[in-house]
Amino acid sequence: MTPNEILSQVSDVTGVPVEIILGKNRTERVSEARFMAAWLMREMLFLTFAQIGAALSRSDHSSAMHCYSRANHLRETNQQFREKSDNIKERV
Repeated sequence: MTPNEILSQVSDVTGVPVEIILGKNRTERVSEARFMAAWLMREMLFLTFAQIGAALSRSDHSSAMHCYSRANHLRETNQQFREKSDNIKERV
């Protein structure tokens, strides 16, 4: 499994194209796809935040830390987000 494969799986599940996930769009739908990708990269590939930031085309590790933190929060509070991220994790 690679970061690009995770991005592809997140894109398939969320309907947000990879190019948009990697872009600067900050709508809720796109942000949640980005959060999910960061969480999966950390949980499945054990990447550092710097590596996740690079994989998500972000300038530094703090953006990746924020994505991971938001994903953890969403997993606790949003059943649909949790189910989608678990679905991807089980698929691969």
